[in-house]
Amino acid sequence: LLRAHAYRHFLAKVTARHGIQHSMHLVIATRDLTGFEPALPVFTFQKPRGSRLVLLPDIDFLVHDFYRDAGYADPIPFAEKRATAVFAGATTGKPRITLDDVQQLALPRLRAAVHFRGSPRVDFRLVDLVECESADVAAAIRSLGIIGTRLPWSEAYAHRYLISMDGNGATCSRVALALRSNGVLLKYASDHLLHYFDALTPWRHYLPVGGDEEVTRVMDLCARHPTLAEDVAGQSQEFFRDHLQPEPLGCYTRDLLDAYAGMCGFASG
Repeated sequence: LLRAHAYRHFLAKVTARHGIQHSMHLVIATRDLTGFEPALPVFTFQKPRGSRLVLLPDIDFLVHDFYRDAGYADPIPFAEKRATAVFAGATTGKPRITLDDVQQLALPRLRAAVHFRGSPRVDFRLVDLVECESADVAAAIRSLGIIGTRLPWSEAYAHRYLISMDGNGATCSRVALALRSNGVLLKYASDHLLHYFDALTPWRHYLPVGGDEEVTRVMDLCARHPTLAEDVAGQSQEFFRDHLQPEPLGCYTRDLLDAYAGMCGFASG
């Protein structure tokens, strides 16, 4: 319900700001993933690649007021950051985690946390136990030694490389804040899209990785080419300023609604 109200408020501001005169009906799915492929246009904020769902700006922009609060700012210059990587997130990746999932490390986040356990270069911690089928499953995850304390962004920003890995779907605030920061987004390959993901260029706006072993390889590459990561950090900040501020997000939504109204033949007036 919070998400529904946030989108209603946002769309009201967009239509008022840009003078949209169309009378139209919208269907907006507000769950992380819809779990279906609609026959008619349905709006949402993330989708699997190839889906016909229509993407609005992601919900975290709205509930976090477009990250305008000073607490989201990165005060640490690139040169003063530690040459380390960080990820802190929940045990998401499957709606119901079983004991077999834990034993087989079937979830990417479990697998990565075990892979980097004890690493001096990559702090990959799981901070919230969620979606466990039973108390035994939660206990089995704890026994892996991968559960850590919460990490505020003010501490995460001390690391040069900010890791994004999908949970049940694409990560939202993690990607946006990494792009906005003075550090570098290190993004695992993903089958899920937010509205701007296809506009991001690997090695220009973020550092791409296809698996756990590639994380330190990319970090080694950046160490051998000292300007690479800093250049990516600068261009990612430029991308955030140009595309992920309230005004460009409002313009994107206006154009999306205009196109939708024209396609469906909704009347103006």
